[in-house]
Amino acid sequence: MAFTFYYPTKASPTSTVAMRNPERDNIDRRVKRQTTGRSRGGTLYAYDFGADRVEVSLLFDEVRNTIKAALDTFFKTTVNGQATAFQVYDHHGTTWDARFLQPELEWTEIGAETLPATNPVWRVAITLELTAT
Repeated sequence: MAFTFYYPTKASPTSTVAMRNPERDNIDRRVKRQTTGRSRGGTLYAYDFGADRVEVSLLFDEVRNTIKAALDTFFKTTVNGQATAFQVYDHHGTTWDARFLQPELEWTEIGAETLPATNPVWRVAITLELTAT
């Protein structure tokens, strides 16, 4: 099973990028959207606003040049960074509505497929906001 990005939806994609599953030790945050304040007596009050959300930070290692180029195009052109929602099919078999939560993809060269190092492999960390479909 691969971790796959779909635009606009998995059911009828016009753009797709399939990647290897992310590495272990990813971060999964459940964000409760609240504002807080204190009364004169020191009581803490919390008020909900907006929808709760799920944020995940995923690390992808050993990304080849072709997949790197495809994900760059998907990020920069297809969904315009954080601007446009898309869908992902994750490594647990779940489809999510998603949006990037970062303004850039930062790639780190971590090695090469072959020697001499003519085909580099890359690492990228991706942060997404997910909502159930």
